[in-house]
This record gives sequence, C-alpha cells and structure tokens, in this order.
Amino acid sequence: MLNQWLPLLQEKLHEKKLLQLTQNEFEDVVACVHAMRDHASRTNMSSFGLRGPQSNMSTDERARNFGKWLYEQKSRDGWNVLETIHYVLYAAPLEKAPERIFEVCHDPGRKISHFGISSLGEIVGWVHPNYSPPRNGRTSKALVALGFDVHVHSE
Repeated sequence: MLNQWLPLLQEKLHEKKLLQLTQNEFEDVVACVHAMRDHASRTNMSSFGLRGPQSNMSTDERARNFGKWLYEQKSRDGWNVLETIHYVLYAAPLEKAPERIFEVCHDPGRKISHFGISSLGEIVGWVHPNYSPPRNGRTSKALVALGFDVHVHSE
C-alpha cells in the first residue's frame, strides 16, 4: 500500500493533475482508496449499472467498475467527482478541509451519491499526510477501540 498505492494517489491527485484525470486514471485512484474499494465490494454492482453475474468479480474489478460509474456522476449543482475532490483538497485554507468534506457530503446541491466522508477523509490523509492521517471508517473504529471519542461514519 505505502510503496505502490501512496505514490500513485499523490501523483494522480496532485493539484495540477487532478482535474485532468481520465476515466481509467480515476479508476486507478478508486482501486487504491480502501474506503472506496470497500464500498464497491459491499454494494450490488447493479447500483452502478452493471448487469449479469457478480459473484466471481474480484475486488479490483468491483472497484474499477465503481470508479467508471462514479466518474460519470454529477451533483445536483453539476459538480463531478474530480471537481469535488479538488475542492476538498485544495480550497484554502487546508485546515478547513474537514468542513469542506462535511459540506460536499451533506449539501444536497453538492452531494454525489455513493461518495462520502470515509472516502474523502482517506483521500485528504493520503494527499496531505502532514495535515491529517488517512482516515476512513476502519481507522475511526480503531480510534474508538483505543478509547478516543470519535464518530464512526461507516455505521
């Protein structure tokens, strides 16, 4: 993960690259974000327009199919997933990233279906590790187990 996924995520999600990602490059990103892979592995692929047998589909295939679908989605106000990620990661100041995550996940005009707090929190951590560690539902559960008072959004 740290030797392969992290460099890919930091390259693809770089401020100057992010808005130009192709669908295939975005699928690579989805395949390297645990929260997104996990969501894809737990969701019926028919939700993403895929028909036919899914039981033999690998986690990577499921993540890539989810990424293909998500790449085409827009919020009610017309934001695509790349614009949403770019806003969360790069709108100033960085310290307001948690507020921007909340905004894009809860504002009906900006929300993109199947793209939420765990995915964005993890992405912020991979791109800005000096600001925040990658944080998703799994890490929130671990923090609770260690006695920290945090909310687990994946439950």
